[in-house]
Amino acid sequence: MDYDDLLGLIKQRRSIRRFKPDPIPDDIVNKILEVSRWAPSCGNSQPWEIVAVKRQSVRDEIVRILNDDYVAKGKEPPAGPAQAQLFIIVCANPENKPPARLGNQVNSMFYSTLGNAILYMAMAVTSLGLGAQWVSHIADPAVDGNIKELLGIPTTWEIFDMLAVGYPDVEPQPRSMRSFGEVVHYDLY
Repeated sequence: MDYDDLLGLIKQRRSIRRFKPDPIPDDIVNKILEVSRWAPSCGNSQPWEIVAVKRQSVRDEIVRILNDDYVAKGKEPPAGPAQAQLFIIVCANPENKPPARLGNQVNSMFYSTLGNAILYMAMAVTSLGLGAQWVSHIADPAVDGNIKELLGIPTTWEIFDMLAVGYPDVEPQPRSMRSFGEVVHYDLY
């Protein structure tokens, strides 16, 4: 892959909130999950634990838990996750935190590393012709315990984020991006 192909893939990646009901073949699911193992991690700590949820009844229960919390907080639940055919939940395993020798930066590096795994999978999703919606609400403390219980996730792990994945049923609108000159500063601000 050359630079232009990479940039094209990055520009193509979008948050998708409407999915077709088409199932995702296992070999495609495994390709998405495989890239997470290769994401950069501080001190090669690899603190992620990935739970891939394909079973409809389990996905329905996750959506119910999320929606109940949205309603309890007076918010409208998003439609996207209910239509997705795959949920990928990234958990943080504290046993694999970056080395303590890194001092005060350990927590920051820990979460950056988890974000790398999510981003790698989001890019794989795009490259495979699928779409994904990031569902950060799954990490809300009011939701976290119920999800852990449902999925058998150890209580010492922290749910970091979730990707709801499926075949897009919508053509996303172009993104409005800040210009290069507004974002990039050479040498000094």
